[in-house]
Amino acid sequence: MYLKGKRYRSHREWRGVVDTLYDYSRWLYNWFNMFRIVLSKPRNIKAMFRYRWMSSYLAVPMMVDRHTQGLRGEHLRICHAEQDIIIEDDAKLLDKLFRGDRRIGNAIAFIEEHTGEKWDWTHYFECAKRVNYATKCRLEWLEMSKTPYPQVFGSNLALYTETNYMAISGRLPVFEETDRKIMKLAEKAFKKKKMAANEYRHRAIVWGVQSHYYMDFLVWLLNCWGIVPLTDMLSMDNTDMIAEVDTPENREQAIYDIAKLTERMIMRNRTHGGYKVLLDDLWKFVEEFNADMVILWEHMSCKALDGMHGLFEQRARELGINLVWVSHDLFDPRVVSRQGVRDQINTYMRTVMGEEPVDPTLEILPDEESW
Repeated sequence: MYLKGKRYRSHREWRGVVDTLYDYSRWLYNWFNMFRIVLSKPRNIKAMFRYRWMSSYLAVPMMVDRHTQGLRGEHLRICHAEQDIIIEDDAKLLDKLFRGDRRIGNAIAFIEEHTGEKWDWTHYFECAKRVNYATKCRLEWLEMSKTPYPQVFGSNLALYTETNYMAISGRLPVFEETDRKIMKLAEKAFKKKKMAANEYRHRAIVWGVQSHYYMDFLVWLLNCWGIVPLTDMLSMDNTDMIAEVDTPENREQAIYDIAKLTERMIMRNRTHGGYKVLLDDLWKFVEEFNADMVILWEHMSCKALDGMHGLFEQRARELGINLVWVSHDLFDPRVVSRQGVRDQINTYMRTVMGEEPVDPTLEILPDEESW
């Protein structure tokens, strides 16, 4: 049925008179829907010629044909019921996307018309400047953490970075003021070579889906075992500056900047991109921060990371890095309690590392009923 070296088939599948007519009618229906949505608006026609990837739109009926191969009767109709509604919905989604494209549509105009809100480029670029300042500060804090005297690390770095980067994104001037305050304090402490605890034994990179929202695990690591949590997976997000001056060119660049920030959003930037961002980058950070330990959260429902369990262990052995797995279930205490998390570290440090805690009174804490 398939022509060698071609993207198309020599003929349609024969399924008997009734099913062949039904299948062919659905094939025509999909083509009708696809072109109805494209031809209904001039901007959609322009999009077909502007974006090369729209050529894949023409291959959609072939995709359905592949999924219906060999099917007859009810199974053929079930498949079409599933596939055809997806095609119709996707075509409508493309229509909405093109409406929001400045080159061929105007969504902004739609928002302005229906909400009364106006897009304010002056405000946008003010926010962009604050985003850049936040990125600059975070990079400087990380540079400090590469030295023997880190200042902004652990839960403080993690929670603040996530909030500032993902929730605020430069919209509130008070966060820039806070950045400046933190920077001033960090520089002052760094010059004095101050330490956040009496003893630093190990330098650790914290990786995986963490749960510091639920417990003070990172500060406990520092005070109980002298493990310094230098940085974590979710804090290692955007490192690039975005356009912050209002020019026609930068208004164009702003679209790409927003897309890039979304692409590198917290969680997504380390779980989408395969080995490089999840596995390879970890060891790069271990080297950059002169770390001798990796604390690897093992969230039981995170299949993307857990599926690479053996690869993490193999690479850690090759590099001579102490790797500690900490299992949790985003803390459902019925699965892993707070003390259950701590005990995994306690056991590793005593049996594998052969160490005693810096502060033995912190090894077991009666905090199961606390908030």
